[in-house]
Amino acid sequence: MKKPSNVLQIHSIYGYLHSTTLFLDIGESGDYEYFVTMTLTTDLVNQSKKTIVKFVNVKQFTVGEVNGIWLSQLDIVDISAHQMENINFRVTDGEHGMFSFYCESFTLEELE
Repeated sequence: MKKPSNVLQIHSIYGYLHSTTLFLDIGESGDYEYFVTMTLTTDLVNQSKKTIVKFVNVKQFTVGEVNGIWLSQLDIVDISAHQMENINFRVTDGEHGMFSFYCESFTLEELE
């Protein structure tokens, strides 16, 4: 299956999912927003090189079967042209279906 040209694949650099955190932020007025942070690494034993990916305003967070140590194919697809309110990206584990969700934005931070 051919990937769309607007897919950002991180798996070629960072393949192993080291950790995932789902965080709920509730504002004073009762509004809320979910955040997901994923830590990816090239080596699970030494964990010498990591990338932290932070996703903002996460919607429809779904977790599939998580079992074993897998190389994760993190696909981040720009869907901003679909004009969904506060949703610009679809995020999936294209290899094993471990997770999927939508988000407004994301940042990458490389750690040595």
